[in-house]
Amino acid sequence: MQLTVGCSDESSSLGGNDTACKSHNWRQPTPQGVVCPGAEGCLCGAGQVCCIQVVNNQAVSGSCGALTECAGPALTCDGSEDCPTGQVCCLIATVGGGSECREPKDCFFSDELTTCRGDSECNGIERCEPSQPGSLLAGVVAACLL
Repeated sequence: MQLTVGCSDESSSLGGNDTACKSHNWRQPTPQGVVCPGAEGCLCGAGQVCCIQVVNNQAVSGSCGALTECAGPALTCDGSEDCPTGQVCCLIATVGGGSECREPKDCFFSDELTTCRGDSECNGIERCEPSQPGSLLAGVVAACLL
């Protein structure tokens, strides 16, 4: 399963996901919440995670619930504002997927991406790039990429 994040020709666009999250965008922090395409209002509140539904190896929709209720990947954060001070939101962009708060040094494998709201949240080499158009997280989540 791919939670596609990366370069797009709409990198400067602040618009949200055209089909699921028109009122949210990748530069907009969601403190005490996690963006969740498919959920009512596109946002899960404090204490909830976004459970991702996967069909044919593709993330197709999300719903809010407790972490223990998720049958597939769970987004527990969508930006560093959801994490304890000094930690980053690490998006795991392959099978199993999801996201979780980690120390920056613990989000480094090729399928692990640090989410961001702007270039200043990246390591100085990488740039903050929004998710690709057409993906579940399009326009609402971005990650630090080369």
